[in-house]
Amino acid sequence: MTDDITGTVLPGKEKVRAGSAVSGQHRKLTFPCEINAVEQPVMFDFLFDLPLVVVGAAILILLCAFSLGGLAIFSRYILPRLKLGPEESVFTGAMMQAIMVFYGLAVALIAVSVWQTYTDAAATISRESTAIGVLYRQMSGYPEPLRSELRQELREYV
Repeated sequence: MTDDITGTVLPGKEKVRAGSAVSGQHRKLTFPCEINAVEQPVMFDFLFDLPLVVVGAAILILLCAFSLGGLAIFSRYILPRLKLGPEESVFTGAMMQAIMVFYGLAVALIAVSVWQTYTDAAATISRESTAIGVLYRQMSGYPEPLRSELRQELREYV
């Protein structure tokens, strides 16, 4: 049995696990990811602590500023050099309509795929919770020391 806070094996409970290092009576558990772990610099972790409304508004403002800045630069420096006439404008309008139709179809298919994935996940969760409930009720047929141990392990799993 291990201490949840320190990860050390409590004295008198000699349960050996793979990857454990022996140090006296206590065993400190080491996991494969800890052996050669290199501490990575913390970059933008503070963003995950901000409220979603603040982060969403900041992202929208930054994207709008970026697009308006790009439009201003394009209109001022690049568009006058292209020397477009009315014929190119008609062709550009038709191409934009065709591109937008394909974009709309792609977005619709992505939305259907996301909804299907959500429905599949909900069905999987429902089946698993039903199976856990049935298993918990069926444990009442086991003798008492084993029944309480199995129910405790099932609670830890859930």
